[in-house]
Amino acid sequence: MKKKMSAIWGVVFLLLTGCATSGDLKKVDNKLLTLRTEFEAARVEQKKLKRNVKELTTQLKKLNAVFSSFRKKGRYNFANIGTKMDELRTLHQKLLGDFERLKQLRKEDKEKFEKLFKSYASRFGDPTATSADGQVQIQVVSPKAAYDAAKALFDAGKFNESRDHMKQFIKKYPEHDLTDEAYILLGDSYYQLRKYFDAIISYNNVRKKFAKGDKVDVALLKLGEAHYKIGACPEGKAFLRRLLRRFRSSTHATKARRLYRGSRRYCRKRR
Repeated sequence: MKKKMSAIWGVVFLLLTGCATSGDLKKVDNKLLTLRTEFEAARVEQKKLKRNVKELTTQLKKLNAVFSSFRKKGRYNFANIGTKMDELRTLHQKLLGDFERLKQLRKEDKEKFEKLFKSYASRFGDPTATSADGQVQIQVVSPKAAYDAAKALFDAGKFNESRDHMKQFIKKYPEHDLTDEAYILLGDSYYQLRKYFDAIISYNNVRKKFAKGDKVDVALLKLGEAHYKIGACPEGKAFLRRLLRRFRSSTHATKARRLYRGSRRYCRKRR
């Protein structure tokens, strides 16, 4: 149990210092910090009560021993000893009551924390993973890590998986610095799957939503290629011509010029 809770608090610490910057993540971080403070205070108080209960139990045992000794020798005072015993029993019951109360509070705090953690994991992904030996490993969940994972899938030829990851990334981070690249990668995944109309939609999102970004020239080139694939030669040439006019120094200009001049060769004619 202690190991599990330590791992969870480790997650909270990394999340507080991670890369996620959305408003929702900040609210989650604040709630986690409050719960951690309350949880630690309850745990300290619980340990203190445990020590008190143990000490009181020891005193009761000693008193019982003294009482038994006095009774054997006939030198005890029933009134004084009985009163002392009653006081100790009352104190003992009070401490047990406090202990149970704190135990319940700790349980409630734990349930709140687990609920909050579950909510976070459902929205941003589970930041924990279990290794082969059963040890919990902490992973930093960040937009960059999510993008890199999708890119790795694409490079490995897993285009369906890459497409699904990029769609999730765009949904979670619609305005992130990597989102325009995510749209490009999403379009590339569709392109490799020969779903050229879907690829065109994705590339167009870069041109429209990130018009001031640095991926517009790439999007224009890929729009030209995708239109060639569906036989829309005039439209494809129009996108390539726009790239050559607006981005003459682009690293993609050479390829765009080759495709533009060789439209009869590269453009698949409609049937």
